[in-house]
Amino acid sequence: MADTRPTRAHPERLVVVWRVTTRCNLSCGFCAYDRRLPFARCDAPESSACSLERLLVRMAAESGKDVHVSFLGGEPFVWEPLPRVARAFHAQGLSLGITTNGVSLGTTAVRELLLDCFDELTLSIDGLATRHDHLRGWPRGFERLSAALADLVQAKARRGRGPRLRVNTVLMRDNIEEFPELCRALAALGVQELSFNRLGGRDRPEFFELHRLLPVDLERFACGLPALRRELSALGLQILGAHAYLERLLSLERGERVAVEDCAPGQRFLFVDEHGQIAPCSFSVDSYGEPLPRPEAAPAERAGHELSRRFLLRQTSKRALVCDDCASTQVFEKFRGA
Repeated sequence: MADTRPTRAHPERLVVVWRVTTRCNLSCGFCAYDRRLPFARCDAPESSACSLERLLVRMAAESGKDVHVSFLGGEPFVWEPLPRVARAFHAQGLSLGITTNGVSLGTTAVRELLLDCFDELTLSIDGLATRHDHLRGWPRGFERLSAALADLVQAKARRGRGPRLRVNTVLMRDNIEEFPELCRALAALGVQELSFNRLGGRDRPEFFELHRLLPVDLERFACGLPALRRELSALGLQILGAHAYLERLLSLERGERVAVEDCAPGQRFLFVDEHGQIAPCSFSVDSYGEPLPRPEAAPAERAGHELSRRFLLRQTSKRALVCDDCASTQVFEKFRGA
């Protein structure tokens, strides 16, 4: 098996993924935040935004890195403070992104917010027309997303600026053969980047057993990907996912464990959950996470360095089991080109 150790790409950028809510407005059978699931939903308090903003502004000044904050859910557009928080972060010079199911994309207020403040927009789209609509529990969903994307592309052209348009798709038995066709349709809509995950069994094991990929499915997918990348690049769409990422997806399907000894915790990537816990990734919150500083507390002069140092100390003194079978897509260069 090929070496899947993480590389040190893009050292100038710190990516911070912030899950601001566990509420959602769609019913996706593979997702832990499916609106049909009976559990108590949680929103990040708006006070967390003040704490995070101060910390990240300090870290940007200290390190000289660009800091990119990506809002995640659930569905982040159902989080009521989002417009205020996004505008405040943007005013501080933080780069912004958001991953959304696109239900709110057709509204004027959301479109203006995206054009004013956001550098990246990632839409979750898992197939064409009825395939996507069925998987997401959203009648005419693909049709509505297509129309909203067309409006946004036109608005970007008029203003001469706007977010980079990306789609993320979940690969499963249902849709993997249709991936090339989906890519071509997205390129025609003006999408600039496409990333992908393989269906995992962590969130909804009952769905996973019925729809999971087999290693042969991913092997065939990987074989056809170079030619598809070239075709789509000529149409203006870049398919992301470096070689190490494809190898990691294959190892997961084969049941092979891949340990990561040093992911440089906190130096390239941070995760913040809806409770205000900050950690090296979403899988290590319980093991290495800590609360954000209180809103009234000013971050230390070397806030980023100290945070990374504390994560590393915890990782070396009491290593989490998840690090012995790392599932962090960021570590394996999901968002890097081939």
